[in-house]
Amino acid sequence: MKIIEFSSEKGQMLLKTSGACEINWKGISSYTPQQHKYYCGLATIISLLKKHFDDNADINKLSPEIFLDHTILFGFKEIESIRSFDQVTGKYIEKDYPGLSIEDAQKILMKFFKNIELYYGKDMNYEEFIDILKEKSKDGFDFIINYSGENIGLNLGGHFSTVGAVNLIEQKILLLDPAQHKNGWYWISFEDIFHSIGTIRPNNRSRGILIIHN
Repeated sequence: MKIIEFSSEKGQMLLKTSGACEINWKGISSYTPQQHKYYCGLATIISLLKKHFDDNADINKLSPEIFLDHTILFGFKEIESIRSFDQVTGKYIEKDYPGLSIEDAQKILMKFFKNIELYYGKDMNYEEFIDILKEKSKDGFDFIINYSGENIGLNLGGHFSTVGAVNLIEQKILLLDPAQHKNGWYWISFEDIFHSIGTIRPNNRSRGILIIHN
């Protein structure tokens, strides 16, 4: 097993030795678990919106169904190229893959934040990945990781998680996995998550990381 459970003695030690500026306390408190097999991407997005817009009644009432009804998404015009509700929930699984893509997540988040950086795992080397984690965590940015759960020894396929903390000394990140019923939260090494975001998806692009600029 490549992960370290957050609730374990080692997991708590990793939290304590993470610098205060690298711990996303408000992100941890706004954590939203997924309620459907294919809602990991939507749950991570809703977690971030509740963190940053916690005084917005509409956002606090958000559900994946509301998100996927493009015509009522907070008055915005339809977001082109976002996958439909039937696609996300796996109705067409025989000829398509279920869930959001990382590109979908970026397009949705761009409606709420001034900039969303997307880095594909296969488009950077390990040193560049570490530099991104170091720089962005110190500056207080939020992360969404799109990775292969199977690649790190979990009973998951393609998956999304928000990042709750970055331990630069031990080179590990805390993933607030929305699949709470399966895994809870856990730490994973920089190296293991780097290899996991480099896995190839059905569209022949790799998974990756989103950096959210508020």
